[in-house]
Parts: sequence; C-alpha cells; structure tokens
Amino acid sequence: ITLDTVAKYSSFTPTYFSHKFKEEAGINFKEYLNNMRYEYAQKLLKYSSMNILQICGECGFNDYTNFVRRFKLRFGMSPNQYRKKYQTGDK
Repeated sequence: ITLDTVAKYSSFTPTYFSHKFKEEAGINFKEYLNNMRYEYAQKLLKYSSMNILQICGECGFNDYTNFVRRFKLRFGMSPNQYRKKYQTGDK
C-alpha cells in the first residue's frame, strides 16, 4: 500500500489526499500505515507460528534488518523477545 495507490483509488491527488488524511486523522498517512503494520506484526507474533522474516514481509516491510531495528525502538524489545514475552499457547 502506498500513498499514490490510495490517492488514486480515492480519485484524489496524493498531495490532496495526504493533506486531508492528516486533517482528519491527526497523523500523516505514512505514520498511520506504519502503526497498522506494527499492530499486525504484534498480532502475528502473538498468535501465529510464522517466522520473523515471514512476518516482516506479510506486514509490508521490505527490509528485514530495518523492521527488526525499528520494532525494537518502538516496543523496547526485538520481535523475537516480544514473541517470547506475549505469545499464547493458541496457534
């Protein structure tokens, strides 16, 4: 998902869509999208048996190393540590 794709789908220019999105949501589109991706990554880490590389790709992140680094900055632990701490027995 990209700003250009969403803007085109909604029949707006990317600039106009970005402006309106921030006006309505209070955050820019990229920040919102990253928040959604990290929320999805958290769920997959908790409830799936997918490996971290698969989760990285499934959530739309293109760079594994960057995903792990930014996940750690955001949550204070690596994806693997997060999984160990929060994963349930249900899969």
